[in-house]
Amino acid sequence: AKEQQQQAELDGAKAAAKAATEAFNSLRSRRHQLFSEAFDHISSSIDPIYKVSLGPRRHTLEPSAVFGRLLNERRCLQELTKSKAHQLGGTAYLSLENPDEPFLHGIKYTAMPPSKRFRDMEQLSGGEKTIAALSLLFAIHSFKPSPFFVLDE
Repeated sequence: AKEQQQQAELDGAKAAAKAATEAFNSLRSRRHQLFSEAFDHISSSIDPIYKVSLGPRRHTLEPSAVFGRLLNERRCLQELTKSKAHQLGGTAYLSLENPDEPFLHGIKYTAMPPSKRFRDMEQLSGGEKTIAALSLLFAIHSFKPSPFFVLDE
């Protein structure tokens, strides 16, 4: 009788472990699906956003005016790094270090300003890094808008 009781407990534990494994795998695949949707949207949006133009008054606009113009005018999403001298603008893209297991590794963000050769992000100037960071911020915002941002140095 004691052996049957222990066998029943063992079978119950096996069933619970199997249910927990199925729940974990379901949650894992859902998490991967949500991440993939966000990553695909952001990675396809970042290059056009990196090329957005603020026009010839680019340096005289207040930051709030720049931010509002970028977010409110979709037709403006063309040329952040584009100018008369550099018709194609810069290039920016995201890539996964490990596409099969994106949570085990990182995301590589590459931004190449116009008329410059490829460099690591660490070698870009402060202004180039700022433009790249804002492009990433706006690409994320285009996927899941937030009512406000808190930016600090």
